[in-house]
Amino acid sequence: MSGDNNLFNTIKNYFEEVKLITVRRQCFNNEQGLTALRYLCHPEFSSVDLIIVNKYYCLCAAAAMIVYVELQHNITFAKQSLKVTYESAQGVVTIDLETVRRLELVTSETNSLQPDKYTLLGLMNHTLTLGGRRRLRTEILQPSSTQYKINERLDTVKYLVDNEESLIAIQKALSKFTSVERLLWMCASNKYLKVINTGVSESNSKNSTTLRGFEALINYILLLKQSVEDIPVLSEVLCEIKVEYFQNIREKLDDKRYETIREKIQQVLHDDSKPVRGYQAAELNRCFCVKEGINGLLDVARKTYSSLLDQLQELITGYSEETGLAMSLYLSSDLGFHAKFSLAKDYDLNARPLPSKFTSVKRKGNTYHITTDDLFSYNIRINKIIQEIQLISNAEILQLLDEIRASIGCVHNLCELISEIDAICSIAVASSQKDYVRPIFGSDLNVEAGRHPIMDKFQWNPTPNNVYATIDRNFNIITGPNMGGKTVYILQIALLQIMAQVGCFVPAYSAKFRVTDLIIVRKGLIDNLQCNASSFFIEIKEVMWTMKNTSDTSLIILDEICSGIDVNEGIAIAWAICEEFLQRPAFTFLATHYKFLTNLEKIYPNVKNYQMEALYEGNDTEFGPIVYTHRLIEGVTDVKHYGVRLLLQTSISNSIKQKAINYMKALKLERASALAVAKVMTPEEKKVRAQIEKVESFMKQLYEASLKDDFTTDVVRSFKQIAITEILNDGQDESNIQSTSVRVTELDDMSEESTSRKNKTVEDNAVDDVRITAGPSGTSLPARVLSYHTTSSSSKSAATF
Repeated sequence: MSGDNNLFNTIKNYFEEVKLITVRRQCFNNEQGLTALRYLCHPEFSSVDLIIVNKYYCLCAAAAMIVYVELQHNITFAKQSLKVTYESAQGVVTIDLETVRRLELVTSETNSLQPDKYTLLGLMNHTLTLGGRRRLRTEILQPSSTQYKINERLDTVKYLVDNEESLIAIQKALSKFTSVERLLWMCASNKYLKVINTGVSESNSKNSTTLRGFEALINYILLLKQSVEDIPVLSEVLCEIKVEYFQNIREKLDDKRYETIREKIQQVLHDDSKPVRGYQAAELNRCFCVKEGINGLLDVARKTYSSLLDQLQELITGYSEETGLAMSLYLSSDLGFHAKFSLAKDYDLNARPLPSKFTSVKRKGNTYHITTDDLFSYNIRINKIIQEIQLISNAEILQLLDEIRASIGCVHNLCELISEIDAICSIAVASSQKDYVRPIFGSDLNVEAGRHPIMDKFQWNPTPNNVYATIDRNFNIITGPNMGGKTVYILQIALLQIMAQVGCFVPAYSAKFRVTDLIIVRKGLIDNLQCNASSFFIEIKEVMWTMKNTSDTSLIILDEICSGIDVNEGIAIAWAICEEFLQRPAFTFLATHYKFLTNLEKIYPNVKNYQMEALYEGNDTEFGPIVYTHRLIEGVTDVKHYGVRLLLQTSISNSIKQKAINYMKALKLERASALAVAKVMTPEEKKVRAQIEKVESFMKQLYEASLKDDFTTDVVRSFKQIAITEILNDGQDESNIQSTSVRVTELDDMSEESTSRKNKTVEDNAVDDVRITAGPSGTSLPARVLSYHTTSSSSKSAATF
């Protein structure tokens, strides 16, 4: 790294107490960094490569650091010996790249002509400046996770939504700053500008490049002049808005350095000079932007230029008198100064041809552009004068820039403030949509009649659904047929959460969220050639990373996990993964076709089953069509053969449809014939079932007693004695009884739990207390009871196939 590098010098000046060591540029290689991290990372932490695989600068820095340690300190790390973790930014929500892609936050996966339109960024983007769009994109990819900052932004957005006049006034003022980020060119150094001071001659190609740099220089200084002159207009608009956020911005816009820059520019440039569009207007503007009297040579050159223009005008007038056509002087980039005239559509040039002195004639519609040898000669002389004017003008402007560059900090602040205001206004415009509501934040997630934000804009009347999750009910399982809306529903939850933490209103009747610091969407059946891994392997690595990084306030979306392997193995692995997640306080939403997973609700009280409603159409309830209501209701879907039903509604050949039906019926008969063998219970299974019935009867009596007013600790102790003598003493050793009695004794001081039982069914309380009284750990059913439970559930499922 060169010592003359501006970035290096800036970092060095900012971190004066830190010793900076340079490494050669070729050491910063992202591919080598990824290869090295995969080689050194311990398998326990290998899931991190899914997150860093697209982090270019992160991998480059890692590669350089490893090379430095190995070469300078002679340290070589062993294979798979390091712990590699990825630390995200603080104070914002962590959203990994795969989640961004699956939620379609900034880019859509569809092959539409406008892929950015059907994204969350496309929905919320009403910005007027390029910096504002970038800021909004950043806010969507990294929403704030600090509640007071979110509420502060929501207060600002609500004011703009309620006061449309203020919003329009701000956007009108912002329209004058659409190119404000181009002002950061002042940070760059143009080597061609040194020609002015050195006087070194250059070739024609370099000279043309230098002139283009001079033209850009003048354009930028005119943009800076216009921007600092428009700051008071924006400040005046913000002064009328009595919101703390805008008042703080207005105070920053009152920086005295803006006035200093404006005064210095006014000393050199004309008051009426400003950026203009059009080649001819821009050319004249660049030649006459510097005031008279600043440079004597510049005044002489411009006087000569004006004289040549007068001579050209006289020449064009002569052409008009000679031909009888109304010609005018015109300037373009390809022809320079030339004559222009228009003719009617029915005018015949062959009947009245133009004079032979017109060497070049170009037609654009009804307009003709002509040149002559005399005009060509004048253009050569004028171009030389223009070059001289621009060289002298830029010499004066360079001197002006040297004085202004000391105040470059306020220009950076201006770009940041404009982009921030523009992003806030864009969010306010998005929040002004019909039936959008301001979200509130608490410890629960409770959205009433929420709608998918993108579908709400581009699809007429989407079906609203509720979302509910609490600490005590934080794991939700959604089942339903294909095309029922499971994926749309769970992705909608994440999108609404992001909108709320960005500070935007959400499409719902009411909305309450818990502030999250991590949003993860995991979906099966996605191969990764870059990581040389199958869909299931990638899915497991993603689950590993999720488990290692999940916090108490995370939002986890699982869509069809473990669906790329054998059904039985998929159910087993998915069950284990679900048990791991449901023991955490994070809010988890699982969409699945594995109905067996819904049995988790019978074991764990924090699990809730939902289904996407689907109704039978017609009398054929076996293979007839179904109607999708896309409405979320409680319970487990009872729709059968929905895969075959969906197949029958397609245009695939009838032979395939009929074979599918026949094979489905054959499989059904085969499973039904095997069901009789499965129903025979062994004496041990009968004993376990009797124990379960005894426990359920005991818990029903306990539940009924808890509803009475005379339910005291003495009653609890009597029930405890019954549990020990009649239930727990049957088939358990003394140590197990003692451990279990400790668990039961906890009921003495659990008045809150007994109160919550009043809101549960008898079956729910029975299952809950089976978990409590099941053994020393008190976390699950005994092995033989669980074995019987799962066997009977499987049999029941087979019987209804």
